[in-house]
This record gives sequence, structure tokens and C-alpha cells, in this order.
Amino acid sequence: MGDFRKNVSEGEKCVLYELVLLGLHPSVQYPIDRCHVDFAFPEQKLIFEIEGSSHRLEEMQEKDSNRCYYLQINGWKVYPFTEKEAVNDPLNVAAKIKRVLERHQEENRDKVVIDTKKIKDSTANAVNNVTDYVKKTIAKIDIKDKITKNKTYQCSMCGKIIKQRGNCLGCNIRLKKARENREDEIWKRNSEHITSRIRQ
Repeated sequence: MGDFRKNVSEGEKCVLYELVLLGLHPSVQYPIDRCHVDFAFPEQKLIFEIEGSSHRLEEMQEKDSNRCYYLQINGWKVYPFTEKEAVNDPLNVAAKIKRVLERHQEENRDKVVIDTKKIKDSTANAVNNVTDYVKKTIAKIDIKDKITKNKTYQCSMCGKIIKQRGNCLGCNIRLKKARENREDEIWKRNSEHITSRIRQ
């Protein structure tokens, strides 16, 4: 891996030509923070480097190792090729890059299938939980209704068993008549009082 270079190396040109013929269009000299990589596929987070002879120097190897580690911890995968490979057999290098991309696509497709299965399972569990809750709630309501229907009370006046709180029908009728008689009696008394006042 190296810093940005205005002139692309011969190996990079050869591989790029073959990649385009294969229908691939990588980002060339792609910038990532302070470094630039030879070929990048940002969407897949894949990097392909064509390393020249200078990369075999101990100082450059350490620098490349640090950069590679930095890229990897940021989610990139790095695949290095030598300049010699790129110049002598660019088609083979391009074919390897294409296989990596295809493998990456397959792996991601499998992940999507697994995620979809998880979503389906989660949805099924949620539906089952709701269904169970509804069933239990309905069962509670049914039990409550049965208890209410079967529950009995005593008339507060005569003690007769009835199905609702308060008085039985007979006692209610008697109370109504008593109320009417009392109202008649009160009216009669008031009438008599008024009449006596008038006579005076």
C-alpha cells in the first residue's frame, strides 16, 4: 500500500484494463483517511493492492502492516498482489479479484437469508404471543361471565334468592304501592291543612 501517486504503475494499468473487460469498475487510487489504495470497491469494503518491489523493504513492510491493520479494524478486507504478478499475468489477477467479489456477494446473500429467517421466526413468535394473550383474555372474560351468570343474591326485604342485587319483583311492587299510598296520604294531609286555614 502506498500514498497517492499521480502515475499509476504498469501493473495497475494492466490489471485495470482486464478488470474493465470483465465488467468490473473499481475506484482507482481510492482515498481512505491519510492513505490511498490501488483498487477499491467501497460498497463491498474490499481493497486490492498491487505492491511493487519497494514494498519488500523492511520499513515499507512495517508501514504496510500498520495500514492494513487500520483498514481491517475499520471493516475493510485487503488483498495484496505483487507488481510482477500484475505485469506478467494481469488476466489471472483480474480473475482472482472477480472471484473474491463473487464470493463476497455469495456470503452476503447467505447472511441476508439468515436474517430473513430470523425476522420470520421473530414475527411468528410475536404473533403466537399475541394469540396466546388474546386467548387467555377471552378465557378470563368467559369465566367472569359464567361466574356472573351463575351468581345469586338475596332480596334485601324478604330474603328470596334472586339473580341481581336489590329487591325481588314482588317487593319492588309493594314498595311502589306503599310509596304511592304515602304520597296520597301526604297530599290528603296537606289538603286538609290548607282547607282548615281557609276556613279560619
